[in-house]
Amino acid sequence: MRVLVPLLALVGLLSLRAEVAPIPRLRSAGEPVALVVVDDGKRAVTANRSGSASVVDLVTGKVEADVPLGRKLADVAEVDGKTLLAVDEAAGELLIVTRTQAEFGRVRRVPVGRGPVCVRPCGTGSCAVANLWDRTVAIVALGDSPRVVRTVSLAFNPRLMLPLPDGSRLVVADAFGGRIAVVDAERGVVESTRTVPGSNIRGLALAPGGKALWVAQVVVSPDVETTRDNLHWGNAVTGVIREVLLADLLDPGVSFDRRTRVFPLDVPGRGPGDPSGLAVAADGVAVVTLGGTGEIAIGPVAAVAPRRSALGQRPTAVAVSPDGKTAYAVDPFADTLSAVTVADRTVRFTAKLGDPPASTPAARGERLFYDARLSNEGWMSCHTCHPDGHTSGLRADTPADDGFGAPKRIPTLLGTRDAAPWNWSGKSADLAGLIGRTLAGTMHGRELSADRLADLEAYLRTLDPPPPATRTATARGKELFEHHGCAACHNPATAYTSGKGSDVGLADELGTRRFHPPSLRGVGQGSAFYHDGRAKTLEDVFTTHPHAKTGDVPAA
Repeated sequence: MRVLVPLLALVGLLSLRAEVAPIPRLRSAGEPVALVVVDDGKRAVTANRSGSASVVDLVTGKVEADVPLGRKLADVAEVDGKTLLAVDEAAGELLIVTRTQAEFGRVRRVPVGRGPVCVRPCGTGSCAVANLWDRTVAIVALGDSPRVVRTVSLAFNPRLMLPLPDGSRLVVADAFGGRIAVVDAERGVVESTRTVPGSNIRGLALAPGGKALWVAQVVVSPDVETTRDNLHWGNAVTGVIREVLLADLLDPGVSFDRRTRVFPLDVPGRGPGDPSGLAVAADGVAVVTLGGTGEIAIGPVAAVAPRRSALGQRPTAVAVSPDGKTAYAVDPFADTLSAVTVADRTVRFTAKLGDPPASTPAARGERLFYDARLSNEGWMSCHTCHPDGHTSGLRADTPADDGFGAPKRIPTLLGTRDAAPWNWSGKSADLAGLIGRTLAGTMHGRELSADRLADLEAYLRTLDPPPPATRTATARGKELFEHHGCAACHNPATAYTSGKGSDVGLADELGTRRFHPPSLRGVGQGSAFYHDGRAKTLEDVFTTHPHAKTGDVPAA
């Protein structure tokens, strides 16, 4: 491994070496992305992408306060009735905030890692923080001198977490793909990592009775062509709630994926448009926000599909009142928090958290990116296959690469502005044109005007490449990269890609052998490699599945 490790380190570091012009944040209003119900159900506190926390009176629907706390808040939780926990994704910090009703007091900041996106209390006097780009869970002691006491490394980029009833374990879900880990927070170890079919896990909750886990996610079928008929019947892509028995999840010897139950959120002709939040209300009723279609679905999971009602532009995180009779959902695009009566799905109030931001092409494009209403019957958005602009690492059979029959790995769109020409064939020199063809050929949606396509392209061009998976550079890795001729196809001068196709000795199901080399910037944050995802790790690229251009890289 002495030779291979430096090369892996270099490849993981490439995005750090690339010079990228800073991209301004797109929007400046409240932009709530998470919430917690506090004060026995009388108030809610939201975490806003603008960096503030808003306090909403849940009796009157009035905003009582909006308090600047950081640069870009991603989540919020509560401990002991008087302390808030928030994470600042941009600053890499956990914020520990004292609070009395709508008044905020002392704020303590603890560095936790790169891209903290979720915080949950765990055990007595501690909390867990999921760090998206470090692929870690940080366990933080919350005493007089709060600090990170343990760091747990994961095999994937984490987002959502759910404490289990025993108080010491956490379920941690993949931010992009379909992996789930069980972490023992007290010992600081990963007990198991499993994979469920699908991706885009945006909801975790204990099922009624506490013996099963509910997972709200997207399922894309890699071997089903994305035709209009396959979309209509939910064969190609859909949204589901997956039920996993905790006993199976906690037993590494059980293949629990075969014992899970799947409850669809769709009916033929009406797609579920990206499940984006999940909570359990009174009588075990599931509450699911459908961000892509601007709806909330409420009902028993065993029904054909929970009944749906319109709710804003893109409702995401959802929570319920202590009595389980009211659901509260935030909408970052509408800058709102809405209260919905569970029994009849009526909207009791909608609290406005900020003024509408100035309209820019990129801001309009961001809304389009997450809008499943652009597709036929609301089955999918751009976000469905490219979660938050990245990739699930899975395959999809689309016509973008000259026809059906050869499913391709879904590429990341992070850093795509520098990855021309686009798609695996490398035949798309016009990004807006490719977007239009994808909307028509894969999503089977309505035709967008040239201005709207330009807006979508403008948004994609704001997406930076992922940060490096490692912070350690090695001169030996650079030497190997050059010695094996990697730069011939992955040229540092052109974002570690090239403008021409290459035959690396691998063919798809249709016999195609020439593929556009993907950019290597941020490649260490991927979960599968090559056009068909045959290599599951970067090490596999050099050992198990070496291609003709590099040959074998010795392990030592």
